[in-house]
Amino acid sequence: MKIKDVNELVKQQLGSALNYKINLLITIIHIDENGEHTPVPFYNLEIKYSNVFHGIQQLVFGQVNGILNYISLNNEIEGRRLDDNQEKIIRTEILNCFEWNDINSSVESILKKYKKKLKIFQESLINNETFKFLSRNFKIDYEITISPLGGVVEVEKPVKSVKELSPAKKVELLELVELPEEKWIALPGKAYSGYSYPDILVSVNRSYLGKSWNECQKLLHNEGCFMLTIRQFVDFINLLKSEDAKYSDGVKLTKEEKEIILDEILKFRNPWRGEWLDAKFTKIKNGIYITYHKIKDDGELEEFSEELKDCLMSDKTPGIDGCQIQLPGEFLKLISQMAVYIIGIQ
Repeated sequence: MKIKDVNELVKQQLGSALNYKINLLITIIHIDENGEHTPVPFYNLEIKYSNVFHGIQQLVFGQVNGILNYISLNNEIEGRRLDDNQEKIIRTEILNCFEWNDINSSVESILKKYKKKLKIFQESLINNETFKFLSRNFKIDYEITISPLGGVVEVEKPVKSVKELSPAKKVELLELVELPEEKWIALPGKAYSGYSYPDILVSVNRSYLGKSWNECQKLLHNEGCFMLTIRQFVDFINLLKSEDAKYSDGVKLTKEEKEIILDEILKFRNPWRGEWLDAKFTKIKNGIYITYHKIKDDGELEEFSEELKDCLMSDKTPGIDGCQIQLPGEFLKLISQMAVYIIGIQ
C-alpha cells in the first residue's frame, strides 16, 4: 500500500472522524562502509488535520529541506560538498521515495477516549551506490501515529458534515470545526492608486505542498488560478479579521473557521507555515524591481514589473525584522503591523 491510500486505510481501521491527531517521528540512520547503523532522531512533530493524507504531506514536505540540509552538511564534513544540482536530485529522491515506497501498518488499542490508534511505518534509502557524490548511505525512517479526535462514526462513506450524524454523535462532535473541502472565500475587489483588482475567490485549503515558487506559478496558471499578490494577501488577512468574511455561496464564516485559517497563516508553530505570494524581486543595475500579475478587464493575467522607489533598505523599528528583500512603501505600512512572513519572494 502507498501513502496516497492512507485515508482508505484510516477509514477501515479507525472509522471516520472529523479530525485526527497525526504524530510524525523522523529518524535519519547513518550506514557506514561496514554496514553499521547509527540512528539519529531528527523530528518529532504533531498536527491536527481532517484529511490524514494532506496532514501527513504537510508534516513531511515541511521537513524535506531540513533533511536535505542534514545530509548535505554530513557530506560536507566528510569532504564532499554538494552542488545545487546534486541537492535537487536528492530532494527529488526523498519526495519520490516517500510517495511511492510501500508502507507497513499496525493498530493498537489505547485509551477508551480514542479507542484505537494506527501506526504507519515507512523507510527511504538514499544510496551512495546510486548517488556517487554521497559519502555514505542514509536511511530515513518515518513513524506516523494517527488517532481520531472527538469520537468515531462507523459509516460506509466518509462523514462530510455534522448534519449526517445522529443526535448522540452531534453532541460529541460539535466542538470540532472542520473547514469545508473545495470551498472558496469571496475577496471583494478593491481599487488603490495605480493598482486595482476585481472580486476574486480564495481557497480555504492549501495545495501543491512542497512545490517551488516557479512550479506553483505554472501549475496554478494551468488551472486558471493564481497566487495572491502582496496587496491581495493583506486584504485577505484583514477580511478574515472582520465580520464580513463569506464563502462564495454567501454563507458567513463562523468565528471558529476564521480563527483556524488565521492561525494556519499567522501563528508561530511547528512545523512553520508559509504562503507563496505573487511577488518576484529582481536587481537590475542600480534598481530593484518587483514583478507580479494584474488581472485585466477580460479576466486574463498580465505580468507587470515596476521599480521599487519608496523602500525600507535597512533594519528599522518599526519595520520588518530580518527581511532580506524590501517591500514597497505602500505595502510596508500595512504588513509591518502584522507578524507575516512572506516566503514567496525570490
